Amino acid sequence: EFQPFFAGEMGLEEVIEDIQLHSRRYAKRQLTWFRNRMNPRWYDLLLDPSASQQLEKEIKKWLEEVGISG
Repeated sequence: EFQPFFAGEMGLEEVIEDIQLHSRRYAKRQLTWFRNRMNPRWYDLLLDPSASQQLEKEIKKWLEEVGISG
């Protein structure tokens, strides 16, 4: 993505802004893909530390479902 800078077509600040914009868009696409295919449950352990117990239960349940026990 630095090619326009090295070719003298854009300034460094413009290139950096473009890279940041493209990175944000890529991250948004990744989240959209993840939400649409995985049906995730989100846990905020900073706001609710007790949620870690529920998360641990769900992970163990999933591991059993896929044939991994621990």
